[in-house]
Amino acid sequence: YPLPDIDPRQYRLVIHGMVDRPVILTLEELQRLPSISRICWLECTGNSGPRNRNRLQLHETAGMTHGGTACAEWTGVLLSLLLKECGVQKEASWIYAEGGERARRAKSFQLEKAMDDVIVAYAQNGEAPRPENGYPVRLVIPGWAGHNSTKWLRRIKVVDRPYMAKDDQGFVMGPDGKWSGEHEFDPKSIIIFPSGGQRLPGPGLYEIRGLAWTGAGLIRRVE
Repeated sequence: YPLPDIDPRQYRLVIHGMVDRPVILTLEELQRLPSISRICWLECTGNSGPRNRNRLQLHETAGMTHGGTACAEWTGVLLSLLLKECGVQKEASWIYAEGGERARRAKSFQLEKAMDDVIVAYAQNGEAPRPENGYPVRLVIPGWAGHNSTKWLRRIKVVDRPYMAKDDQGFVMGPDGKWSGEHEFDPKSIIIFPSGGQRLPGPGLYEIRGLAWTGAGLIRRVE
């Protein structure tokens, strides 16, 4: 699908559902609210997964097999602030977020996460996000798979159960066969030197280098 061409002057974000005061917010109104800036990484749910490991060949670099990540400083409004202003009803427990592209990608996630650290972001690294990154407004859900961070955000609906949107299908089924929602990424690590077909010139001492990351946001020790 082509990228959506959204006029920032015509942009609207709807928050409705199980709230006492539904709202429709313009981009200017969002930008006037108290803001935060946080450095967060996003990672594709298929990054470094079994499919990539099964294809691993000596010539493939760490970036080719584990490079489905990105890191940026995101600026925007905490979703919790917006939900508190709307007055979330006590029976509510889930959020449905919908994008403004032609495919209408949408995801459900738990209200508990929404009230924690989710950002309704209108800036990336100090400027407006690029169109391919969700301009003018997107969600950023730190520590969770990137497909949860809905781009071109147009609607947030507060509900009392998983919405079972089309993009919820196939992710995280519980032992009872029901969709139980998603959660933060577990810790990961990878050796980046030597790797990917790199050849050491001969016997000697070499420093092995690598990366480690986690949805929890902090790595205390690497062994």
